[in-house]
Amino acid sequence: MLLVTFTGAFAGMSLIALLEIWYPPGWMLTIGSFGATAVLLYAIPGSAFAQPRNLVGGHFVSAVPGIVVFHT
Repeated sequence: MLLVTFTGAFAGMSLIALLEIWYPPGWMLTIGSFGATAVLLYAIPGSAFAQPRNLVGGHFVSAVPGIVVFHT
């Protein structure tokens, strides 16, 4: 089980890192919470915090104020 967790988290974060390299400069895609998200998704997928609604909603709720503050 630990190997599956490691492989999934490594593959997910590697894909995000590759996308970061391929995108034009100034398009920052990586954020600090992706590491915690990977742990939630792959280590304890059955928990309430790892459900899609909570993960997507949490990132959305935290990203919108950041974008608003950045642009004001």
